[in-house]
Amino acid sequence: MARTEEEFLCFAVSYSPESSCLTVSTEEVLLQPLDIMEPECESFGQSSVFSQVQFSCAELLVTGQWRHLAVTAAAERKGICTISIYIDGQLLDSAKAQYVQPLPGSFVSMDPSSFIDVYGYVATPRVWKQKSSLTWRQGPAHLFEEAVSGETLQHIFKLGPRYCGNFQAVELGGEVSSLSIRTGALVAQEKISFGINMMSSGYTTIRGIRDGYGQVDGRLVAKELELSSRDGMTPVYLARNTAGRLAGPLRTIGSVAVSQYGTRVFEACPAGVSLNYVGGPALLLGLLRMAEDDSSMYATVKALHSVLSSSTMSENQMRQMGGYQILAYLLKRKSHLLNSRILHLVLSIGGTAETSLGSIKNREAFQSVVCSFELWCHSPENLDLSLFTHLTEILQPSRDGNWNAKVAHQMQMVPKLLLLLNDPRIPRLRVSKICAVLSCLLQGHFSIQDTLRIGLFLVYTLSPFSVDENETCLDDVPELLEDALSQTSGNRIWLRNQLLRMLLEVMRSDQLHPSPEGSSPCRMQEDVFQALGPDWFLMFVQSHVHVSTAVLVVRLLLHFLHNRPLLCRFKEGMAAGLWLENSSRGLSFLTDNLKSCAQVPECSPYLLYGFVELKTFLSNSIHIPEIYFLLSGLLLATPVCEPPEAPKADLDSLLQWLLRNHAADSIAKVGLCPEAAVLLLEMMKAVVNRVPAEAEDCWELSCLGHVMQFFCMVHRRYSQDPLWCNADFLQALALVVFPSAALQGSPESDPSASSLLLPFTLDPARKPVWDFTCRLLMEMLLVVPAHRQWHPMEMLLEASAESSTTEQKYFQTEILVSVMDIFPIIAQEDEKRASSLGRSAAARSASAPAMPTLLMNLSYFAQKLVEKLFAGMFVENPRKILLFLAEQAAAAAQKASPHKEAILCVLYSSLNRAILHCLFSCASDQPRLLSILQTLQQQWDAIFATHNSSPGFVTCLLHCLSQLRPSSSSEQHQEKPREKPSARHVFQAPSREEQRTDHPPAPKNVQEEIWKATEDIWSQLLSQRRLDLEEAYKMALSVESTGEGNGKVKMGGLAPPWEETMAKAWQQFLGLCL
Repeated sequence: MARTEEEFLCFAVSYSPESSCLTVSTEEVLLQPLDIMEPECESFGQSSVFSQVQFSCAELLVTGQWRHLAVTAAAERKGICTISIYIDGQLLDSAKAQYVQPLPGSFVSMDPSSFIDVYGYVATPRVWKQKSSLTWRQGPAHLFEEAVSGETLQHIFKLGPRYCGNFQAVELGGEVSSLSIRTGALVAQEKISFGINMMSSGYTTIRGIRDGYGQVDGRLVAKELELSSRDGMTPVYLARNTAGRLAGPLRTIGSVAVSQYGTRVFEACPAGVSLNYVGGPALLLGLLRMAEDDSSMYATVKALHSVLSSSTMSENQMRQMGGYQILAYLLKRKSHLLNSRILHLVLSIGGTAETSLGSIKNREAFQSVVCSFELWCHSPENLDLSLFTHLTEILQPSRDGNWNAKVAHQMQMVPKLLLLLNDPRIPRLRVSKICAVLSCLLQGHFSIQDTLRIGLFLVYTLSPFSVDENETCLDDVPELLEDALSQTSGNRIWLRNQLLRMLLEVMRSDQLHPSPEGSSPCRMQEDVFQALGPDWFLMFVQSHVHVSTAVLVVRLLLHFLHNRPLLCRFKEGMAAGLWLENSSRGLSFLTDNLKSCAQVPECSPYLLYGFVELKTFLSNSIHIPEIYFLLSGLLLATPVCEPPEAPKADLDSLLQWLLRNHAADSIAKVGLCPEAAVLLLEMMKAVVNRVPAEAEDCWELSCLGHVMQFFCMVHRRYSQDPLWCNADFLQALALVVFPSAALQGSPESDPSASSLLLPFTLDPARKPVWDFTCRLLMEMLLVVPAHRQWHPMEMLLEASAESSTTEQKYFQTEILVSVMDIFPIIAQEDEKRASSLGRSAAARSASAPAMPTLLMNLSYFAQKLVEKLFAGMFVENPRKILLFLAEQAAAAAQKASPHKEAILCVLYSSLNRAILHCLFSCASDQPRLLSILQTLQQQWDAIFATHNSSPGFVTCLLHCLSQLRPSSSSEQHQEKPREKPSARHVFQAPSREEQRTDHPPAPKNVQEEIWKATEDIWSQLLSQRRLDLEEAYKMALSVESTGEGNGKVKMGGLAPPWEETMAKAWQQFLGLCL
């Protein structure tokens, strides 16, 4: 500019809020007020059409958002340039315009020394300022001497409004190596004219500018501010040129704030910053110490909150000096002055007052003040309940809840809450709130260590074994307990149940967030179960523990056991005392100085077989319907909760609801659970033993009926499941009906009992179980083949209790008799089915699949039946066995089967052995011997059929008959009679065809009938089998035989070689039997 008063405007970028247009002007005009300036200047002989360019940007400039604006003017030939507008690094538009003239005004040439300076305005010039609806803020600004590319402008935009540099070391992208990043300069140093940034600013004076930069700069600034060029008092706000120290030509000194308020604007300092210079937070803590009422206390805490929120320095001082611990101490001393407003301020200091804001901000304040629960529990207005409600909200598993729970775990919140629960006078409402906090905390960040702490506390709540908790009624426990011991015990039980419910809710939650990250829920369950161990659960199902606790613990235990790997581990045995060992891990240093020098060697861990112990403990809980319901859920592979609309005391309703709502898909995958079935049967056994002697209508009988009905319905629906052949299940089922008391009466005390058994009686308590057993036996005989190593029938047969030899005889006898009754029933049902369908191919095909299995099992049972007869385990009249085998052999001979010959061979072999054994063992029991001989006569056609053609059997039978002739009947049998069964039986109803209502005949008449029956059998047998015997042994039966060998042979008229042959055959038979 010349030494005149005229100021020329040569380049301007303006924005109009009315039209939302950005205007760029390169026209050189005098800088005058807006009402004086003319729209067109023709003094230079050029039109303004080519020197003004407008760009519409209404859609890009949004209120309340920062925008990066770049204007480039790229010079071209003949004084033309290309004006480009970039917003946020993206090109808006480009247009041609007149380039800026090299000389101002109308000058064509001028001595450079006559120029004074060139300056500009960032924002609105003072002569143009007026009221406007446009308000805006200015960020960093730069002026380059040449136009830069669009790519460079994109880099500058990505640096953001907080960038303070000069674009000389900018990250250009692309890593050279893992330890270095490629950087470079976006603009050459000499091309940067100036950069304005408020980070490089400060206050000075006109005199300071004149002395530091030059008189011309001082004079021009003083002129703009309307100050004296020698002023040294008025502060001047100067934003220094950030490019002032770069290489290149001389540059402007920077930017000076010029307005009607100018440099006289006062910049206020926040109270929090000012407070740091007079004592900081310690001053406010001192004021809190001197507070005497709630209003002054609230004002002090509010001031402290404001200072900590506005000053980072104060917050750091608070941490360094332990101010949050001091604040908690002072609040505790003045707990009687606390109120809800102060609690809200404390939560704001901790950074959790607004639950929607996310995670915990101030961990020190949260740990020391917010989590100082003893402080809030002794405050008025129930502030502790408000605090626990707030903690429940911020610990909810959500977007930030997991992080909050993790922080709370690190702050040891669980031990602090458990210490509160240790107070015997704690109200129930506070317990409920604490349990809610624990539930959210464990769900958000599950920790094995926290679970062990809760488990250890639960063990602490158990009463001694001498105290029966069931004598305490929880409904009568008051809200606040006084000094009564029974009330304290009831409160402890209620507290224990609340924690168990909470733990069960956590383990069953779908929002459980395991720790460490990535752990699966199944893995987490295994870790928890392994940490607690089986004995932790068993402690809560002892007989003296309250019923409600036992139900909750069984529910929790079975929740784990629905995981089949855990169930197998629980069954196979786990080390005892794991909960105590894991809880005390890491605490050995506390007692190291108390240990003696001689260390006691550690014992090997004791293995605890969970189901074995659980059977004993659950036997004490047979009166609790929920236990049956939970075990039935485990049986059906269905994790159960309390069913809706079902009364808890109605066991039948519970089981029926479960049958309607169980998970059939789970059973298809894993099958029924044998361990649960065994536990149910063990409880049934305990119920049976508790039934009164002459009870007809009691809860024990009702319970037995409901459970066995449930078993029947499950068997009907899942009859193919392997459970019904499981050895443990069959053993438990047999022990339920096994006689538990010694049988009354014995042959030694009552000799008359040896001739005839008294009627058997069936215990009413065992009848439902026995009916289900018979049903199961029938199913096994039809479905399960006998070629397997252990047939289910044999598993039932061999079941026995400890020291129960006599009872086992009666039990096995009843099993054998029941199976003998089953085969005729099956035959009758088959005949009815065949008659209803007709003797067609369809009828034969309907029964064909089960027939081979049934016949195979029949031959197997015949052998087992004779085996038990020889072993002396069949205590009923052996005539039953002879009748059964004869009938089955006759029936099998009439059926068409591919294995008919083999089956008949087995049946007749068993029948022959049974006949010989009965004749031998009943020699001293004349009434029974007569019954056997009469059976042979009655079943002659079936016994001595064509298929039964064994010469050895006939030879042995002749030997037995020869020993019964009158001359030797009193001398042959020297063997002591076997022990006969007692006169009373606990199973069977009165005998059927064997029971006699008349008196037995006199001994003399019995003896005569025996001799007569023996002679008749001898004669008939030899008349049919004499030729076969003589042909088989190649010798004549008697030297006195007449005719052609068909004459009668008397019992004493056998040839001596035949007597020797019969004796050898008999000895061989005895050798096989013994």
